[in-house]
Amino acid sequence: MGTAYAAWTGIGIIGTILLGILLFGESREMLRILCLLLILSGIIGLWAVTPG
Repeated sequence: MGTAYAAWTGIGIIGTILLGILLFGESREMLRILCLLLILSGIIGLWAVTPG
């Protein structure tokens, strides 16, 4: 259950930040994009190592 919560929270964070960038013109700094990719890689990693 903890993995699912972490994954969905991460997806919500990514969606919120992307909407902020696309709709409200927030910063598109490379470091910010890198952090988003790190969150995404963490979600993928959790799904990969969690038994089905």
